[in-house]
Amino acid sequence: MHSTFIASVPDPSKAPFTVTPEEIREFADAIGAPDPAYRDSKVARSMGHPDIIAPPTFIMALVIPELERLLASFDIPRSQIMQAKQHTSYDRPIHAGHELTVSTKVKRLAVVKPREVLILRCTLSDRDGSRVARSTSAVMIIPPEGK
Repeated sequence: MHSTFIASVPDPSKAPFTVTPEEIREFADAIGAPDPAYRDSKVARSMGHPDIIAPPTFIMALVIPELERLLASFDIPRSQIMQAKQHTSYDRPIHAGHELTVSTKVKRLAVVKPREVLILRCTLSDRDGSRVARSTSAVMIIPPEGK
């Protein structure tokens, strides 16, 4: 079905994303995360961080748009996509002021008839190119009815 997937999909036009304190606070509020390190710079600094840190699930605010961009580039309708699995690992916390870029690789394409499962890895790197976090997603591509 989608045998034209390529191994790496850089987006050189994409500028780094600068994480702001407001975005972290809004995200923490939205998920009901009470940790003061997500809101108070003094608390975060007392814990050894340069500024407030993001809740662990904040990575998805950066990864989901990248996955959507990638899947759209393969011309896969959103109605045919289902998230099957997600794994995230951190090298260090995301903090306010981080300038992050997201690079995506297609790790594997498996066929589980009649569906295909695409394994995608998004790596978040800082301005120096050092990895901050990685997210691996298994995305199931559901064929249109009748195919």
